[in-house]
Amino acid sequence: MKRPSPKRVLQDYVNLNGTSRKITIYLEKRKNCRASIVRDGLNIRIPSFLGKQEQTKRIESLKQWGLKKLAQQPAQYKTGYRDGDQLQVGNKCYSLKIERESRKTGSSWVDRDWLCVKLPHHLAEGSQRDMCQKLVRRAVAQDHLPAMKERVYDLNQRHFQEKIHQVRLRYNHSNWGSCSSSRNITISTRVLLAPDDVVDYVCIHELAHLIEANHSYRFWQLVHKAMPDFREKERWLKKNGQRCYF
Repeated sequence: MKRPSPKRVLQDYVNLNGTSRKITIYLEKRKNCRASIVRDGLNIRIPSFLGKQEQTKRIESLKQWGLKKLAQQPAQYKTGYRDGDQLQVGNKCYSLKIERESRKTGSSWVDRDWLCVKLPHHLAEGSQRDMCQKLVRRAVAQDHLPAMKERVYDLNQRHFQEKIHQVRLRYNHSNWGSCSSSRNITISTRVLLAPDDVVDYVCIHELAHLIEANHSYRFWQLVHKAMPDFREKERWLKKNGQRCYF
């Protein structure tokens, strides 16, 4: 759960069973290759130090793996959001109200159980879908941020008593959370789809980084002291993480 490193991002689209799916390729400072399924398609992460030929080979291999997995997804994950859809995040169920109108930018907000999205009607279908997903994620983050702040500060008071500069809630595919050198704690909204005890584990993990910046033996001792069964939570994330996206 380290702070994301600088990266170069490439995007492509493929048609799968009549649905356009986005493939996002990250060339970044990392040691291994990785692919993960997300709501709107596939994310591929490749080490930037690899030669162009090797990068192409790894990307193609991971792309084929990802397309096979995407083809097996349930139907509800194959399209973007539509007006009237229901979205369950944590203990809250949103009814989506999506409108397209003459405007330059999009906007979103939560009004009780309604998640309202306004989109520019001049955008192409794929761009509208991408913008809608970003706006939905942004509105969910704003709505759940107060409760997440309370959760993080409570866990910090109980287990660490460290100074926190800021708590943030953002949609992030690359990690479940991060702790910056400025003592900012960032939690991915994807965690909101996990059980409460797993959410607590992610918060504790990042809070422990306020004391120990790396994943040393001392770091894991801090996590274990706060949550002795933390390995169970890690196993849950590893097994179910790909389902935690919206």
